Amino acid sequence: AGGNLNLESHGTQGAGSQTSCIKIAGDTDMDGTRNFVECEQYDGSSWTSTTNTSLNHSEAAVGGTSKDNCTVALGGETKAETWNGSSWSTGSDNSTTRRDAVASGQSGGSGDMMVCGGKTTDGTLQTTVQKYDDTWSALASQPVATKAQGAFGNTNSADVIVFGGETASAGNGVANTYEFNNGAWTTGNSLTRARRNAGGTGPSGNGLTGGGYDGSYRNYTDTFSRTVST
Repeated sequence: AGGNLNLESHGTQGAGSQTSCIKIAGDTDMDGTRNFVECEQYDGSSWTSTTNTSLNHSEAAVGGTSKDNCTVALGGETKAETWNGSSWSTGSDNSTTRRDAVASGQSGGSGDMMVCGGKTTDGTLQTTVQKYDDTWSALASQPVATKAQGAFGNTNSADVIVFGGETASAGNGVANTYEFNNGAWTTGNSLTRARRNAGGTGPSGNGLTGGGYDGSYRNYTDTFSRTVST
């Protein structure tokens, strides 16, 4: 066990290493007021509050692996914000309907990331996939409309894996895994146990996921290793 956060929260995002990381926004309710902007940094033993995001983000996508250079996108907004270690800067609007509960976890680099799936404000699940590199562009749609997926892949938007999540026919989650590589989606090995709301971290070929929900909250941990052709 490490040091506790100062604020109870869920639907958060993060970037960095085990001893130097940032917790980004999420849903915080300490005084009866719901906030989605509060951030904290971790030094390996304790958490300290840092500059809040300018916009609301919960169950959002993150690009980048450094606590001082990362981007958080959508999850309650139509924009992304980039952190430089001391302040947040707001990027351009994605020019599409707001999407919540997008694939959560590391989804590329800070300057070249993917935002995948999610739901619109009326609850409609999405197959929409977009690239963000200071501007927005469309990528190939994911195979199944899904929200509350996990994701990992910390290099760029061309190599990201999404998994789990809620579909129209499986409200407590699926085990589906989809790999996006250089413009196309393929079906990957399934999760060991179907669930939703499990975040992801690590490179696309060697990822990690923890927790999730399948009708009950779970402490499951799974690792993923990509098979290398010879």
